[in-house]
Amino acid sequence: MSSEWVSEDSLAKDGFLGAVLPFMFGCMFVELLVSFFKGKKFYRVDDTINSISHGILEQLLFSLTSKGIEFSAYLAVWNDYAAFCLPLNSLFVWILCFLAVDLGYYWFHRMAHEINFLWGTHQVHHSSEELNLSTAFRQGEFQVYFSWIFYVPLAFFIHPQMYYAPKQFNTLYQFFIHTRAIKSLGPLEYILNCPSHHRVHHGRNRPYIDKNYGGILIIWDRLFGTFEDENEQVAYGLVHPLTTW
Repeated sequence: MSSEWVSEDSLAKDGFLGAVLPFMFGCMFVELLVSFFKGKKFYRVDDTINSISHGILEQLLFSLTSKGIEFSAYLAVWNDYAAFCLPLNSLFVWILCFLAVDLGYYWFHRMAHEINFLWGTHQVHHSSEELNLSTAFRQGEFQVYFSWIFYVPLAFFIHPQMYYAPKQFNTLYQFFIHTRAIKSLGPLEYILNCPSHHRVHHGRNRPYIDKNYGGILIIWDRLFGTFEDENEQVAYGLVHPLTTW
């Protein structure tokens, strides 16, 4: 058993993502200015409205029906079945937790592409034929009901608060890789999931399909054979796109 009982009320399930929302919209405005001065069209009004609307709907349904499901499952395992608690004051353990959360995201993301049922909850994120920071808001409303499965094994030995912080940071980081404004980050691209890698992930070009699933780190894709460099211009969206606006 774990040495500390943790209640849902003790976890701030909204985290810091809500607090940084104005900063995210500020970054979108900067990206829009960059596209204007570069003479490129990164944004379309109808597409951006769609992306933001999906984000609002996803958060609304999350608040009304599924808020806390991930943490309820995690806490149920932690409180009743945790074998031991890795020390909270260890830098090594924090690094281990960061890697474990990122690896969990890799496998969730990969299965969301390879299992048809899960793809049905995730494909909305790939439905945009543009790629910009607003695309990060275009999330499937129902994937939260399944994504927790890939993280809950950590509850056998990682304190909920230690798990929660890297999980929030993982989500925040991925907002910034949905952009065409940054071409390359040089040597960092050997380790980190960078905008060029994520552009590939959103491509419907045949070499790009089902590639680059990483969250923060791209090393998982390199290890498990799902990595692809950005070698040709990306055509964004689904292989069989919707004929709506």
